Amino acid sequence: MPELRWGATTNPGRVRSENEDTFVAEPMVFAVADGMGGHQAGEVASALAASIIRDRLANGSVNEDYAVAVVNEVNAAIHGAARVDATKSGMGTTLTALAVLNAQGDQPEQLVLLNVGDSRTYRFRLGRLQRVTVDHSYVQELVATGHITMEEARTHPRRNIVTRALGIEPNVRTDMWTLPIVRGDRFVLCSDGLVDEVPDEEILDLVASIEDPQTLSQQLVDLANRHGGRDNVTVVVLDVLEGAEPPDPTGEMQVDPSWAATGGPLWEPNTLAPPTAPSGDGSASTGTMSDAATGASFIASRDPSTMPTMPPPAAPLPGAAPEVADAPIPAPTLPAAASMQAVKDPMPAPQPGSTPEPMPAPKTVSSKPRRRRLTGGLALFIVVLAAIVIVTVTLISVHERSGYYVGFKGDTVVVYKGQPEGFLWFHPTVNQVTALDRNSLPAAAIAQIEQHVVFDTVDEAVTNLQLVAPPTTTTTVVVTTTSVAATTTVPTTGATATSTPETTTTVPSGP
Repeated sequence: MPELRWGATTNPGRVRSENEDTFVAEPMVFAVADGMGGHQAGEVASALAASIIRDRLANGSVNEDYAVAVVNEVNAAIHGAARVDATKSGMGTTLTALAVLNAQGDQPEQLVLLNVGDSRTYRFRLGRLQRVTVDHSYVQELVATGHITMEEARTHPRRNIVTRALGIEPNVRTDMWTLPIVRGDRFVLCSDGLVDEVPDEEILDLVASIEDPQTLSQQLVDLANRHGGRDNVTVVVLDVLEGAEPPDPTGEMQVDPSWAATGGPLWEPNTLAPPTAPSGDGSASTGTMSDAATGASFIASRDPSTMPTMPPPAAPLPGAAPEVADAPIPAPTLPAAASMQAVKDPMPAPQPGSTPEPMPAPKTVSSKPRRRRLTGGLALFIVVLAAIVIVTVTLISVHERSGYYVGFKGDTVVVYKGQPEGFLWFHPTVNQVTALDRNSLPAAAIAQIEQHVVFDTVDEAVTNLQLVAPPTTTTTVVVTTTSVAATTTVPTTGATATSTPETTTTVPSGP
């Protein structure tokens, strides 16, 4: 049994209230599983994966085939559990696991590395950090085809999409490597909650400077949270205390995978096929993968002079048409399973150059971003709604206050401004009062006035009123006076006196 030392830490992060990560840290097996799926289904999937891995590999693996068979068992168990429970439909998990392979004949004990999804395993040796596993993710395919850089992949809006995971489909293909047990090697297994927040260079600084694996795992988790902690983060650190002699420090670090199936390398249809290459440090390789083929193997060094140059993007897919000079490489497309089911909960992108806030209590922080987004959306909705209300009220006011018509106020004929019926609090107002009275008008005029015909101007309304109810005809009274003479005899001497009384008769003149 090799002499190993390890430490492990998991944390829900600063945003999420639940932790869907699960880890295994046993004497012979180490693993990190990052669950996905709603209603705590991701937590169920990762826990189921960890339980089976622990039970089957706790005493070491007989060989590579057995180790891969265990991963297939995990996939079948998760897929079956999702089928019998509708609330767990679509659940899945990533897995990166490192287990001890038992010695077989002349073959000494080795390590077997298993990987499905975008959780990662790094190896630290002689001051250099190497990313061993290849992410099964959409952004990794963009990196491999030269469309984006590794730094851009960390903040890409579709970085949450994985192209391979356990439990999504009835069958899964597993990447598998065999590694010699070398004294001084340090392995870091982690979920994407670490690597999406922390660049590899910063991971290297801590890995190279902290001796105790448990302290290192805790420090890496804390660093991810200081950078934002937008996802669950889990780190398992494994140190090899006794083993084979380390190789020449000036040699290139290369890890070649032993593909766990017959019939060729296990690549998703949208990933690049790995070219063959010589085995680097004694690891088994029925098919091999170089750093150039994947665009994923990152080697960081504390000495910049030892940093290797990254090769150009690998060759196109097998069977594709020959590449035209200077023609852009098309971006990979997503398989249906990946686009529909194997999508992790999205995380807000970290802001470049931003200063991380001090870490508050988890419950307070977990609700803060959601409340901020809700408040912003609600404020925008209120502003838009207020604008609609103001415009609507303005239009109604303009309409209701336009026009003139003739009507009665009591029995008096008046000219109103506005619409006859009124709307809400908008009512017509009296513009002019006439000398006409209802009782002085004929029935036909009253009926026409009560129709409330609306005119554009007050002059039009008054003109119409004169047509409906013309002014009253003036009647002239003529007075006629008639004189009638009467003779009165007054007995006087030799004289006659005549008196003429007046009689007045009034004759009405005709119309």
